[in-house]
Amino acid sequence: MTAADKPAPPSSPTGLEAEYNIRARHPDHQSVRDGWAAASAAAKTSLDWREDLRYGKAPRQQLDLFPARGAASPLLIFIHGGYWRSNDKTYYGFIAAPVTARGGALANINYGLAPNTPMGDIIAHARDAVIWLYDNAAAGNFDRSRIHVAGHSAGGHLAAELAATDWQARGLPADVIRGITAISGLFDLAPLIETSINNELGLDVDSARQFSPLFRLPRPGAALTVAVGADETDEFLRQSRVYAEQCRAAGHAADLLCLEACNHYTILSQLAGGDAPLTQAVLAQMGLA
Repeated sequence: MTAADKPAPPSSPTGLEAEYNIRARHPDHQSVRDGWAAASAAAKTSLDWREDLRYGKAPRQQLDLFPARGAASPLLIFIHGGYWRSNDKTYYGFIAAPVTARGGALANINYGLAPNTPMGDIIAHARDAVIWLYDNAAAGNFDRSRIHVAGHSAGGHLAAELAATDWQARGLPADVIRGITAISGLFDLAPLIETSINNELGLDVDSARQFSPLFRLPRPGAALTVAVGADETDEFLRQSRVYAEQCRAAGHAADLLCLEACNHYTILSQLAGGDAPLTQAVLAQMGLA
């Protein structure tokens, strides 16, 4: 069965808006984000970290780096969500605590935002971050042959794009991305065309398919974890399930985690603690569990 044969999303624009307008569905989203910001500020008081390292020329091509405590350590690159049009890396420093406690390094990246930055350039920014980190592994005290990526929502989409990238064409080893964890990700962008989200993205049928990792699956060798909250919308559950199924059909070992009592926002709070199932999955992929 091909991706085109999979169950289709709701045909009604009203239905699609309800499925994908997550802020409207969760009016308390800012309080959750405020909790991430507070946890990040607290974590940064006890961790070694470097702020706003520039990995490209665009204004938002910056990252925060939390170096590993020991040599030959893996790196986790975290990519924030926000429908490619909002949000900032400063909210996600809390993820560094369980990663560095187990001996890893963390890089939180920013990237250009829509509508000022087209989708193709946003994806290119994420690739630029990988290239810079590979070339500057000493700055984070990590092993550049052990790079993993996790992303939430739009960041899950970008993580999947990185897994599908031809890195040899960009001067890096083909397997530079050792694994990805796509959390509440978007893998087929076509349903967004009929939603208010597209007012800033400007997608059409051709560009939506061009930038959908569902139709450009990961290159061989990367470990794959697809995570989604059990309390998310039917569309986010469908997207995660279909992407995991397509990866498996292509011969990849892809774990699908459906996390109970988690919605699109609260799922990310699991990354604050070392014992949470999502954190355990990420650490296991990195060889740190």
